[in-house]
Amino acid sequence: MVCTVVLNLKAQAKHIDDVRERLKMLFPVTRAFSGCIDIYASQDMDEPQNFAVIETWESREDYKCYLDWRVERGDIGIMEEMLEDEIYLRLFDRIPV
Repeated sequence: MVCTVVLNLKAQAKHIDDVRERLKMLFPVTRAFSGCIDIYASQDMDEPQNFAVIETWESREDYKCYLDWRVERGDIGIMEEMLEDEIYLRLFDRIPV
């Protein structure tokens, strides 16, 4: 079943541009990862420290493999150093309508 992943990130004020650039750098590799259907990010218009990353994966298992790989590489740790809070992660099943 298709899995939608929503990440909420709150950048430290001094790292807003760094977070934006890091996401741009990471996304091409994410898009090429097995099971990735789509990924994009949005930045809050009123509170630019806040970012939402929306990902669509063929399955929850595909996303878990990807996330484990990112953790092993240290990519998650690097991102977390630029954030005020922990990454808030939610997984959703798509409702067929």
